Amino acid sequence: MKRRYANGFLIIAILFHGIMLWNLAGHFAWQSGFPPRWLPEKTGTPTPAHWSSSHRGIGPFRSRIDRNKEALWIVKKKEMVSSRSLMAVPTRQTDNFGLDFLVRDANNTDPGGDFFQLVRSGLDVRNGTSIYENYPKDMDPTIKRLMDEAVPFHPPNRYPPAFAFTIGFFLSFLRPWSAYLLWIVIHELTLLFCIFYSARLTEGNPVRFRVAAAMWLGFLPWYLELYMGQTTFIIMAATLVLGMYLDGRAGGLHSGIWWTLSLITKPITLLFTPILIRKRRFALLLSGVMIAVGSAAAYFAVRPDDGRLFLRWMSGEEMVYSLGNHGLQALLFRFHMNEQMPLIIAVVLVSVGLLRTFAQWKMHGIRLISLWVSIYFLAYTHVWEHHQVLLLPAVILPWLFTGKKRYLIPWVLAAAPSPFFIFNGHWNWTREVIYLACATLPPLILFLDTLIAGQVRALPGE
Repeated sequence: MKRRYANGFLIIAILFHGIMLWNLAGHFAWQSGFPPRWLPEKTGTPTPAHWSSSHRGIGPFRSRIDRNKEALWIVKKKEMVSSRSLMAVPTRQTDNFGLDFLVRDANNTDPGGDFFQLVRSGLDVRNGTSIYENYPKDMDPTIKRLMDEAVPFHPPNRYPPAFAFTIGFFLSFLRPWSAYLLWIVIHELTLLFCIFYSARLTEGNPVRFRVAAAMWLGFLPWYLELYMGQTTFIIMAATLVLGMYLDGRAGGLHSGIWWTLSLITKPITLLFTPILIRKRRFALLLSGVMIAVGSAAAYFAVRPDDGRLFLRWMSGEEMVYSLGNHGLQALLFRFHMNEQMPLIIAVVLVSVGLLRTFAQWKMHGIRLISLWVSIYFLAYTHVWEHHQVLLLPAVILPWLFTGKKRYLIPWVLAAAPSPFFIFNGHWNWTREVIYLACATLPPLILFLDTLIAGQVRALPGE
């Protein structure tokens, strides 16, 4: 790629990132005082007219192409609604506008829709009760009421205990919306860390660095990560550092801190265990796992009911029918509608990954990271829309090493707006399949690339 194109790409990405931050800030109003307060407000923006049920809708595939599948899917969703309790959604304090209309999950909750479970878990820690809200029947109702009033709407906490006892505990001392603002600042600082850390892999090539910086900054799913106040950005940064560690560009202590932090945030990075075993990085592997497992075991030994709940959530055994579930499993489920098939598909994909990891002795650790990230998106049953930020290190790392333009393809497909804006309000089986296929295509392309393409280069000493 020529330098002037890279410069233009970076400028556009910086401008778009500014728009993301401006769009998010538009949901709030500053209030004077010390410290200043950041509170949600309504803008009065109406939803797109074609989303209304009274509107015929726009775009293709308004008719049901496969009527048999459509009928079966309607029955399946009715069974799901009747068999599972649905979470009550409170009255919105904001409304949506601008970029919100391009991503599904931003239209179903206020900003911070996932964030306040972190604050709530910290409050649970301070009150000495269950961080998963498995409260005893004799719990003081006054304490529960005060905790309910202390945070806006939140889903039940599903993070490992160590996360609640550290980050959640710290955040619980702040006002809820001030804590959310701080969390956004931490997101942006982490993104800057990833950008500047990427420079170590460019080997003085300005084009590769500028394109990589643009890929970090101009990624639409990052807006949803900010909006929801999610934690996938920690896994994203830890994956980048792990890639650099495998190539000898990051120290063991630094990498170990990020590895451990990722494990106490979400167990997703356990996917990289085969890589660390294959590359004989046993000290890093065991130190992080021992801290994460040890801290969890200490908590669950006191509260075994919480342990059973956490393990059931982590296994992801139930298919989630929501369109917010962006994994390949959710797409294929629209075809087979069989509760056993997801496990079979996952076993096959993981087996392929293990074979590729241990049979290809000269395969670079960077390519293995891309392989296992793509397997996560293809094999796991609960892959949420905001998890797409995990694709960033999986495509940026091989781009930094090779400069091959083919790694821009999955990035572009993931960064581009989905058909959500066109289809919303008028869904059918066909449109759901198209929508989820768009989400699945980037990791599928990356997965096939790791199977077909040659190695990047061998690690030093191999």
